[in-house]
Amino acid sequence: MVEFHPARLRNFDAEDKNAIVHLGDTERGEPVEIDRAVIESDLVIYVDSIQIPLNGGHKSVAVGLGTYRSIASHHAPQMTAESPHVMQPDGSHMHQMIERLSRVIEKRARIMVSRRR
Repeated sequence: MVEFHPARLRNFDAEDKNAIVHLGDTERGEPVEIDRAVIESDLVIYVDSIQIPLNGGHKSVAVGLGTYRSIASHHAPQMTAESPHVMQPDGSHMHQMIERLSRVIEKRARIMVSRRR
């Protein structure tokens, strides 16, 4: 990892206003904010280790490289109270909301996802 730091490896600071881009809202009015580097990169290569069905893939980009404003709606107690299948993609309100965020991001960014189980 030494050959990547500091020029090509950095931490994402979700509170650094200069590092955030507001992409707009989903069709349901949910704000979509993401790390500026995702939008400015030619290609984002995202590697993730999946531990539960909601982890991994483009969803991790929307959550892991998003801001509190973007994730507050779906990382809230009512998501588990209103959805009987919060840990299962089918029927999960949380999963559906993250899908909407991801669709907005994917219109502006090229993301290659590697999943490892």
